Amino acid sequence: MRHRQVSARLPAWTTVLAVVAHPDDESFGLGAILDAFHAAGAGLAVLCLTYGEASTVRGVGGDLADARSSEFTAAARVLGVTDAVIRNFGGRRAQSGLSRRALWRGDRCCSSCQR
Repeated sequence: MRHRQVSARLPAWTTVLAVVAHPDDESFGLGAILDAFHAAGAGLAVLCLTYGEASTVRGVGGDLADARSSEFTAAARVLGVTDAVIRNFGGRRAQSGLSRRALWRGDRCCSSCQR
Protein backbone atom coordinates (compact mmCIF):
# COMPACT_ATOMS: atom_id res chain seq x y z
CA MET A 1 0.00 0.00 0.00
CA ARG A 2 1.33 3.38 -0.96
CA HIS A 3 1.09 6.16 1.63
CA ARG A 4 0.62 9.73 0.61
CA GLN A 5 2.22 12.45 2.68
CA VAL A 6 -0.22 15.03 3.96
CA SER A 7 0.81 18.65 4.31
CA ALA A 8 -0.09 20.57 7.45
CA ARG A 9 0.35 23.89 5.65
CA LEU A 10 -2.58 25.97 4.53
CA PRO A 11 -2.89 27.09 0.92
CA ALA A 12 -1.72 30.70 0.47
CA TRP A 13 -5.23 31.97 -0.23
CA THR A 14 -5.97 35.65 0.35
CA THR A 15 -9.72 35.12 0.61
CA VAL A 16 -11.70 32.10 1.79
CA LEU A 17 -15.41 31.57 1.20
CA ALA A 18 -17.11 28.95 3.36
CA VAL A 19 -20.61 27.89 2.28
CA VAL A 20 -22.65 26.28 5.04
CA ALA A 21 -26.20 25.01 5.31
CA HIS A 22 -27.12 26.23 8.78
CA PRO A 23 -26.05 28.84 11.31
CA ASP A 24 -23.48 27.22 13.65
CA ASP A 25 -21.98 25.06 10.89
CA GLU A 26 -19.28 27.71 10.40
CA SER A 27 -18.27 27.29 14.05
CA PHE A 28 -19.03 23.67 14.74
CA GLY A 29 -17.72 22.23 11.50
CA LEU A 30 -15.23 24.80 10.23
CA GLY A 31 -14.25 26.98 13.20
CA ALA A 32 -10.70 25.67 13.54
CA ILE A 33 -9.85 25.95 9.84
CA LEU A 34 -11.44 29.40 9.53
CA ASP A 35 -9.45 30.52 12.57
CA ALA A 36 -6.25 29.19 11.00
CA PHE A 37 -6.91 31.05 7.74
CA HIS A 38 -7.70 34.22 9.69
CA ALA A 39 -4.44 33.88 11.65
CA ALA A 40 -2.62 33.47 8.33
CA GLY A 41 -4.06 36.79 7.13
CA ALA A 42 -6.78 35.57 4.76
CA GLY A 43 -10.03 37.48 4.44
CA LEU A 44 -12.98 35.33 5.43
CA ALA A 45 -16.51 35.20 4.06
CA VAL A 46 -19.26 32.83 5.10
CA LEU A 47 -22.42 32.25 3.10
CA CYS A 48 -25.12 30.46 5.09
CA LEU A 49 -27.99 29.03 3.03
CA THR A 50 -30.74 28.98 5.68
CA TYR A 51 -31.71 30.70 8.89
CA GLY A 52 -31.85 27.35 10.66
CA GLU A 53 -35.52 27.83 11.39
CA ALA A 54 -36.30 24.17 10.73
CA SER A 55 -34.11 23.08 13.65
CA THR A 56 -35.51 20.66 16.19
CA VAL A 57 -33.86 22.67 18.98
CA ARG A 58 -36.51 23.74 21.44
CA GLY A 59 -36.53 26.03 24.44
CA VAL A 60 -35.49 29.17 22.55
CA GLY A 61 -37.77 32.08 23.35
CA GLY A 62 -39.01 34.12 20.41
CA ASP A 63 -38.34 33.54 16.74
CA LEU A 64 -35.76 30.79 16.20
CA ALA A 65 -34.63 32.29 12.86
CA ASP A 66 -33.85 35.61 14.60
CA ALA A 67 -31.97 33.88 17.41
CA ARG A 68 -29.89 31.76 15.02
CA SER A 69 -29.15 34.79 12.83
CA SER A 70 -27.88 36.73 15.85
CA GLU A 71 -25.73 33.78 16.93
CA PHE A 72 -24.33 33.47 13.40
CA THR A 73 -23.37 37.15 13.32
CA ALA A 74 -21.71 36.96 16.75
CA ALA A 75 -19.79 33.79 15.86
CA ALA A 76 -18.60 35.32 12.59
CA ARG A 77 -17.22 38.30 14.47
CA VAL A 78 -15.29 36.03 16.86
CA LEU A 79 -13.89 33.99 13.94
CA GLY A 80 -12.70 37.12 12.10
CA VAL A 81 -15.20 36.78 9.27
CA THR A 82 -15.55 40.09 7.44
CA ASP A 83 -18.46 39.11 5.19
CA ALA A 84 -21.16 36.96 6.83
CA VAL A 85 -24.36 36.53 4.83
CA ILE A 86 -27.47 34.44 5.42
CA ARG A 87 -29.74 33.75 2.46
CA ASN A 88 -33.18 32.29 2.90
CA PHE A 89 -33.00 29.03 0.97
CA GLY A 90 -34.85 27.26 3.78
CA GLY A 91 -38.20 25.54 3.90
CA ARG A 92 -39.60 23.88 0.80
CA ARG A 93 -36.87 25.17 -1.51
CA ALA A 94 -34.16 23.48 0.57
CA GLN A 95 -36.14 20.25 0.86
CA SER A 96 -36.87 20.05 -2.87
CA GLY A 97 -33.27 20.91 -3.77
CA LEU A 98 -31.88 24.00 -5.44
CA SER A 99 -30.34 24.14 -8.84
CA ARG A 100 -26.74 25.30 -8.92
CA ARG A 101 -27.74 28.17 -11.18
CA ALA A 102 -30.38 29.41 -8.71
CA LEU A 103 -27.92 29.20 -5.83
CA TRP A 104 -24.83 30.67 -7.44
CA ARG A 105 -26.21 33.87 -8.96
CA GLY A 106 -24.11 36.87 -8.03
CA ASP A 107 -27.06 38.75 -6.58
CA ARG A 108 -27.71 35.90 -4.16
CA CYS A 109 -24.21 35.54 -2.81
CA CYS A 110 -21.95 37.73 -0.72
CA SER A 111 -19.86 40.72 -1.74
CA SER A 112 -16.65 38.65 -1.54
CA CYS A 113 -17.87 36.60 -4.52
CA GLN A 114 -18.47 39.66 -6.64
CA ARG A 115 -14.85 40.87 -6.55
